[in-house]
This record gives sequence, structure tokens and C-alpha cells, in this order.
Amino acid sequence: MKVSRNRLWAVAVIGCWVAWGSTARADWASCRNHPTRTCLLDEALHDDQGQLVGKARLDVLVLTSYRNHPEYLTAPDIEEAKRQLTSQPALQPASRWQYFLPAAAGLIATDRVQEALDLIPVLDDGWRNIALTEVIRALVKADRLDDIPVFGRPMLADPRHIFKTAVRTLAEQGKIEQALAFTVLDPAVGAPDADMLEWLGVAYARRGDHKMASRFYDKAQSFVEQRAASVVQDDTAMELRFDRIVLRALRGDIDGAKAALKELPAVSDKPTNWVEINRNAGFQKLIALLLQLDNPSAAADIAWSTPERSRPYNILLVALWDVDHGRLAEIREILSSLGDATDPKIREGLLRGLAIATAKSGDVTTAVAMAEQISDPVRRRAIIFDLAQSLPP
Repeated sequence: MKVSRNRLWAVAVIGCWVAWGSTARADWASCRNHPTRTCLLDEALHDDQGQLVGKARLDVLVLTSYRNHPEYLTAPDIEEAKRQLTSQPALQPASRWQYFLPAAAGLIATDRVQEALDLIPVLDDGWRNIALTEVIRALVKADRLDDIPVFGRPMLADPRHIFKTAVRTLAEQGKIEQALAFTVLDPAVGAPDADMLEWLGVAYARRGDHKMASRFYDKAQSFVEQRAASVVQDDTAMELRFDRIVLRALRGDIDGAKAALKELPAVSDKPTNWVEINRNAGFQKLIALLLQLDNPSAAADIAWSTPERSRPYNILLVALWDVDHGRLAEIREILSSLGDATDPKIREGLLRGLAIATAKSGDVTTAVAMAEQISDPVRRRAIIFDLAQSLPP
């Protein structure tokens, strides 16, 4: 009986796939029991056909902590992200956004800042300021302040947004002197607004200079009261009420801040109403500042008091802080308290955080078992990638 050469080749290829798959499964079984950085990365960036490439690899990386590990964004990854970003249909702005992020991160890491900025107009209008914020934060983190698009580069947005983002990011990193320099360079106004003053005050408090922090809080309070005298719109009134609440909390009056939150107007059934948008933004700012001040207990209490529709996300903000600080018991408690009815993406985010914190505590085997609870193979690989980062090379 004659067998064609093509059929023999096909049988050989299938045989190799089967053999590779069997070996891969055996290697993964061994890795589960004795995890190493190498075998976890191998599992994260391979499938049954071999090493992930193109969009398949990128779709894993976009769900990881690649911002902290830009070395994994190879030249082909960056080009694939740019290709996906520019080819997505107009009805999928969120898809374009998820590919913009690794494209920008990779371009900035490889000293191609202008290319990253040139990608922003590809996004829908509503995403462009968010994208610019992402680029500015990446530039500040990389200590590349001269590349922020205000120094010899065309303005991509209201300069107020650029300076405000830079000031907040520098303040968060404790780089107060550089943050103050940006407030002076800002051509839009003669003085920083309440947000900038609050973040600068928190930065001084974290440095231990509570006298200077108090001065910035006083200045922010004065700014708020001056604005309040002329406010007629409900959405601006909500913003100013939260500024007062934030300042009470920053001065240490947590009980007073909680009492003031209970006196806010009833929640509207229209989440797109600007009053509700400002309410949610106020809660998030208050929680973020309390976490900056290492007060997770107060932040958690306030997150649980958030209106129901935004409560899980705000609780997740606290949980992510817990992850960074190895607070395993607190993460488990949050995961248990939210219940099974919570948005699956929020639950997955919490489970991911718990797995990463568990790995950082030294129990990588248990962390891997947690990752295997994720049914989506792409998301499971992304978590395994992040678990690998907790282990030495």
C-alpha cells in the first residue's frame, strides 16, 4: 500500500504536536508542585502548539503587570499592538484602548516617545485624555520629565490636564520639589487648584513634615471656600462637598468625614448624571488619598459605604493596596464579603490579587492552584506570568 509523502509529513507533524503536548503537560504537572520562574513563564507564554506569537502572545501580556516589566514587550509585540490599535473597528473603543497601553509602554521603554504620543489621536475622543494621562505617568515613572508634551512639543490637550497629571504623579512618588516646579511652570493659572494642593499636602505628610502638609491643606480649604461662594450648579456643588470631606479626612477627622458622607444628597438612578460622576470621582479620590497615607482601615470603611453600583470597584482599589502590602487576611475577607453575585471581573481581580500576594509571601504552590481556578486560558496565563515575577530568575 502506497502512502503519499504529504500524508507522512502530516502524520509526523501531528505526532510531534501530540508528543510536545504530552511533554508540556508533564512539565506543567511538575511545575505545579515545584514552581520556578522559568517553568511558570514557559506555561504563561506557550500553548499546546508551542510558543505564543503575535496577537495570541499580546493578548496575554495586556492582562499582566507588563508596565513594571517592559522588557517582555519585544519589538514584534509593539508592532502587533500598533497594528491591532489601528485596525480595530470604530465600534470597539475599549479594544483599541487595551492595545494602546502596551504599544505606548513599549515605545516609551525603547525611547520612541513621539511615536507613543502619535498614537493618541487614533483613540476615540473620550479616551484621549486618559491615554495622555497614561503616557505622562509612564514618563514621570521613567524620570523623563523633559519628554512630557509641554516642553518643545505640540500640545495634545488642555495644558491644565498635563500639568495636573504630572504634579499628582510626582507627588505620589514623593518628588515634591519637582511637583512644585510643575505648578510654577503651569501657564494656565496663577495657583494650583484644590486637587494639586491636596496631593502635595499628602506628599509632605508622607515625608513626615506635617506642618507643611497642614499649610497645603489650609490653602486647599481657602481655594474651595472661594469657589463655593459662586457655585450654582449641583455637579460643582458635589465636587466641592467632597473637597471639604477629603480635607477633613486628611486632617485626621475620619469620623467627621464619614458623617459628612452620610449627609450627601440621595443617589440618582442615572449614573451618567454629572452629579453622580462627581460623587464617584470624590469617593475614589478620598479612598486613594487615605491609602497614600497608609490608612487602609479608613479607606476600606469608606469603600464599603460607596453607592452600590460603584462599591465593588472601590473595594477592589483597597484590595490592590492590600496586595502590594502583603495583607493576605484582608484580601481573603474582602473576597468572602463580596459574595458570588459580584461582577465576575471584580471577583477575578480579587482572586488574582490574592494569588499574587500569596506568591509574594513565599507560598507559590498555593498561588498556582488559585490561578488554575480561572477558566479562561488567556487570563489564567496572565496570572501565572505575574506569579513568575515573584520568583528569582
